[in-house]
Parts: sequence; structure tokens; C-alpha cells
Amino acid sequence: MLGTLQNLLDHPLDLFVHEFDRTLCGPSAANTFPVDIHEDNDGIKLQAELPGFNKSEIDITTENGVLTILADHTAAKAEKSEGKVHLNERIYCKLMRSFVFPDTVDLNKIEASLTNGVLTLHLPKREQVKPHRIKVH
Repeated sequence: MLGTLQNLLDHPLDLFVHEFDRTLCGPSAANTFPVDIHEDNDGIKLQAELPGFNKSEIDITTENGVLTILADHTAAKAEKSEGKVHLNERIYCKLMRSFVFPDTVDLNKIEASLTNGVLTLHLPKREQVKPHRIKVH
């Protein structure tokens, strides 16, 4: 809770982009993924680092104004190797982050892509809230 409060104070954009449920693996920061969020007149761009995850292991949902990114590597743990295991440091768990964006974002028109371990989401603003220039006659 204190970390979230400090995050809100350090990052003004977070005053309207709220985040919760960082991980399903435990409280360690090593069990989450970093995210950058930038806004312009057309919308919001969210980029999440998910190295080693492929498209089939990433689930993005929206429900009641909440955007959730779930990355699940647990299926890879089912791989059994022959012989004795000497070291097993790879993460086999579910990582999750959820965000509440302002009503200005059209959550029904989100576009997502995954390139070189970086998930990029484009969250367009609703047309009614985009700045419009009015010509004076």
C-alpha cells in the first residue's frame, strides 16, 4: 500500500491511471514486469516488458473499465528434462497487472502487439474528448 501511494506521488500520470494486483507470484518486485505509459492527443500508449513470453501466454482483458494484462509461463514448467536438475531459476508463474484508465479512453478499440518481448497497447481516446480546432470565419 505504501509503495502504491509513493508511486502516485512520484508519477502525476498515475493520478488517473490506477494500478493494482502486480503479481500472482508473491510480493517481490522481481515477480512483476515494468510498464511505461505515455499519453498524447490521440490516446495512451502502454508498453510492458515481457521477455521470454510468447503471444499465446499473454491474456489482455477489459471488464468494468479495468484493463488487465496476465502473462502465464506456468505451462513451460511442465517440460521435464532427463537427468538431475542442477539449477532452475526461470520464472514459472503468472504475472498480472491491472489498470483503471479515465473515461476518455475507448477500451473497446485497444490494439495490441508483441515485438521482441515488448507488449505494446494503443488505447485510443474517444472522439468526443480529442482536441478539435475550430476555424474562425
